Amino acid sequence: MIVRAMDRFYARHPRIAFCIALVAAFAVLYVASDWDKSDTAALRMQMFAARGA
Repeated sequence: MIVRAMDRFYARHPRIAFCIALVAAFAVLYVASDWDKSDTAALRMQMFAARGA
């Protein structure tokens, strides 16, 4: 549904659609990086807690 709508939009406005796709990809990668950093920090804290016990 979203892909078909984006295809129709791309047919009329290819440059704007490309910019939207770039921004969406950047946002997804940014959020994934943030999740990865927070998961790494939580794992590191668990390892420090186990080492100290």
